[in-house]
Amino acid sequence: MADLESRVAVLEETAASTKAALERIERRLDTSVSELRAEMGGLRAEMGGLRAEMGGLDARLRQLEVSVAAVDAKFDLLTTQIVAKLPSWWQMPAVIAATIAVLVVLAAFAQHIGLLPPPR
Repeated sequence: MADLESRVAVLEETAASTKAALERIERRLDTSVSELRAEMGGLRAEMGGLRAEMGGLDARLRQLEVSVAAVDAKFDLLTTQIVAKLPSWWQMPAVIAATIAVLVVLAAFAQHIGLLPPPR
């Protein structure tokens, strides 16, 4: 019987130490859960801040897109106006021919009035 009592005592000691170990593990788990909840709260707050910043960036990008579209429209208008003012293909040869004709007439007139010597 003494042997049985000693075994029961050992079992009670083992149960007590196991219970104490389990309580320490439970306290650690509670602490870890509290820390994780606090960390998650911080992460949620940071994500909320990031969402707010992204909303601001989105608005700025939309404004930039509108500005780029306005500049593109102005370039299109300017290109259209420049192309409209370019001479036709026949205008430059006509200007050159008219210039040569005016020079020939001036040279003939200068010869006629005696400013230029007659051709040889």
